[in-house]
Amino acid sequence: MASKTGFENQSLPTFRIDDPPRRRYSCPNAPQRSRVNSSFSSFSTSSDLPTKDGWLKKRSKNIFHRWQWRYFVLQNKKLSYFRKKTDIQPAYVINFDLVTVDVQVINPNDPSSLMIVPLGSKRILELKAKTSQELADWALALHFHISVSDGRTKDLVTLNQKKEFWKFDRISDYQFRQSASTGDILLFRSKNIAAKIQRSLTRSKFDHVAMLLCYSSGKIGLLEATGLDGVSIVFWDDFLMYNWNLLYTRIVYRKLNIERSQKVLDILSDFVDKVKGKEYKITAQKLFRKRENLKPGYEKNFFCSELIASAYKSLGLLPDNVPSSHYWPGHFANENKIELVGASLSPELLIDMEL
Repeated sequence: MASKTGFENQSLPTFRIDDPPRRRYSCPNAPQRSRVNSSFSSFSTSSDLPTKDGWLKKRSKNIFHRWQWRYFVLQNKKLSYFRKKTDIQPAYVINFDLVTVDVQVINPNDPSSLMIVPLGSKRILELKAKTSQELADWALALHFHISVSDGRTKDLVTLNQKKEFWKFDRISDYQFRQSASTGDILLFRSKNIAAKIQRSLTRSKFDHVAMLLCYSSGKIGLLEATGLDGVSIVFWDDFLMYNWNLLYTRIVYRKLNIERSQKVLDILSDFVDKVKGKEYKITAQKLFRKRENLKPGYEKNFFCSELIASAYKSLGLLPDNVPSSHYWPGHFANENKIELVGASLSPELLIDMEL
């Protein structure tokens, strides 16, 4: 990449190895049958696998509504369902590369229902379709995906034993590092009381947000605004070395889908140079401001989501008529369906350090 791009060649901030871990603050406070055998090994990659979606009935614990319609999507060795077809965040997701499952078809000659049974888990997903043929089609499609998955060749039970493991689509730290690009974001759900209060007041699952900066050295930096350090860059390696990830119940990754041209990288590099070192501040005046007074990067201070909104504004991804200080971390979550100009954010992926 051309040398003028800051993220590739600028001198990188460092942390002394003998520095003690520093406390990080959230913003603004800162009966089981054998597995189905099949020979679908001709599918060499996920892209070769058939995609299937549609409405199925799911057995529920609700005694008044025993069977509930849900919209299912089978893609890339993952099965997800949504309460509504238009939902972005699935209510259930199971990744066959991470979980070993059995598929059991009730009455195979005239299928009435099928069960997906994760190995080592009591959580069983029982499904019905409008017709027996449709159910058989789903069973076949599932076999295609499961037969070439890692869960098929290994007994993967670690994830199954986690509480409500099906609620989140997840990736490993390695997969995160392979996918990370400048401009992507991380959303954080902190453990401290102040963060819980903030999430309650803002009706959000998250209380902190940071933007990724990826360097030619392979390092991944987090651009963030915190009550302790103001606007700063912390390296992902240091973040994990100091066990700062243990301060959060959830760290979620969202990829920014945009063409990362030289111009885009230069704009972000210039933005980082302008904001780095500025103080953290949140005031009522900011929150109720009706219009933006300064261009992105020229603000005197920031709180976490204001910083990320300003960065996206510098790229023209967010409208100028909404002040950056009106954005909370939750605005960048799936549930709020933030609309970016000429770009989009991929669905949330939970970073699981135990994978």
